[in-house]
Amino acid sequence: MDPASRSGSTDGDSYSATTDRAGTSGVRADGGRDPNGSQSPASSSPSAPASSPSQSSSPFWNHVSRVLGRFGDLRPFALVPLCLSLAELGKLGRAMGPTNGFTISAKFVLPEPLLELWSFVDAPGPGMGGASSALDSATGAAGSSAPAVTPTETPPASTPAGGGSYGGTETGIDVPIDTPFETIVLSPDSIGGATLGTIGVLLVVYTVLASMVAAVYIGGLDRRLRDEPIAVAASLVRYTPRFILYHAALFGLVLLAVPFALISPLLLVLAIPVVLVLAYLFYAAPFLFVVADARFLDALRRSYEFATDGGAYLRFALWHAGIGIAVSLVLSVLVSAIPVLGVVVALAVTVPLSLVLTAATVSFCRELVDSEAIGASTVGTQPGNGRGRPSDAPDYTTGTDDAI
Repeated sequence: MDPASRSGSTDGDSYSATTDRAGTSGVRADGGRDPNGSQSPASSSPSAPASSPSQSSSPFWNHVSRVLGRFGDLRPFALVPLCLSLAELGKLGRAMGPTNGFTISAKFVLPEPLLELWSFVDAPGPGMGGASSALDSATGAAGSSAPAVTPTETPPASTPAGGGSYGGTETGIDVPIDTPFETIVLSPDSIGGATLGTIGVLLVVYTVLASMVAAVYIGGLDRRLRDEPIAVAASLVRYTPRFILYHAALFGLVLLAVPFALISPLLLVLAIPVVLVLAYLFYAAPFLFVVADARFLDALRRSYEFATDGGAYLRFALWHAGIGIAVSLVLSVLVSAIPVLGVVVALAVTVPLSLVLTAATVSFCRELVDSEAIGASTVGTQPGNGRGRPSDAPDYTTGTDDAI
């Protein structure tokens, strides 16, 4: 993301936004004036934004349409959901292995920074022979950024469930935790220092890697939607600490669920409504790290306020979830019935879909922030095209002050 100018910056350093509309290429964030000092047409009525989320009948499709119109510029970002999907070798191997019949699952997918294949399709659990996770199917997991916890009852066995994984049990309940690196199977009989140490190392490594990817991915999408260069280094420095806190919070919630899963899987099922409410309330938070340059707690607060206001925030979430349910219903049957070909087709569908949905969420959250700034009478914000920014926003080209 390009650095936003301070109110006292010079013309050469000021944040400048471009637009596709004829006659408005000189729009600037410093009061809406072009370099020659003439007032831009877009700033003539700042109190009535042309595309305020509250005035839009379908914010979801408006932003999807905008992203599709810019898809040529965004196409390189498809490497992110593709690589994330292929990196989960355990899930990929199980999904492409032999299955017993087919499964149907519906994933309630709300916006998140790192959508990919496994956000829409459940891989069979270790030793499940093609059966998908009922919990993941109902909730869409807490986001593909978090490891999945799926309790399963197993009969007595001499080897760990899902051979090759850490843990396992002789009797009772297994709790497989899917991470991108491997599946760790927990049970009351197998929890020990070595297992917990392995989980800790994997989660720390994954937290850092996922946060770096999310920082560049979301930051790059936001910049490209504003016709600006990606600026990988600037995004890494500015946003990675915030995404580390975000992923750490997700993983913390997952680990808190493990003891309850070991006691009784029913407790996790009862927690599904809580998971869905939390996912709705805070889905905008990781995107606000970038589009609003918000710190961790401030992003959570603003996301909560958008969520409780309902309106466009709610409509966007419902359409997003509806698309996820429809796609997951079809792909779950295809992947389980025709494993290898089904996975290839699922990749061909979910990779561009993930990119479009994520970019649309970036665009939508920027519109929310711009409209919020306009409603608060913020000086120097250009409404209506999702590209404006308050002129007194901090300059984060260098340094990490206030990055978290």
